[in-house]
Amino acid sequence: MDREKGGMLIRSTLHNYAMSSHLIHADESALSLLWDRNHRPEEESEKQAIAHTCRLLSDNLSHLFLIWNALIEAFKLDKTELNNVYREAKSLFQQLELGEEGFWQTQEI
Repeated sequence: MDREKGGMLIRSTLHNYAMSSHLIHADESALSLLWDRNHRPEEESEKQAIAHTCRLLSDNLSHLFLIWNALIEAFKLDKTELNNVYREAKSLFQQLELGEEGFWQTQEI
């Protein structure tokens, strides 16, 4: 797997790890997230829901490619088909990122 593909795919794993840590420990960040989500304006909440859905789909697609690549490596198979499908999936990843960007444009960072 090349660096660009690997980096993009591993991003979802790192994000999930960071978020789950807050939720598992029920720390201040997790409680603040819950409060924040319940007190957003309706338009912003809708954009957040779209972004969250896009994130879930993107994460699952990332995991699919990571697992597929691991199986190819383990069984020493040809990567041509994986690379072809990944090239086609890049446009889907980009569309899902647009869903996330719609939410982030509402945020002051």
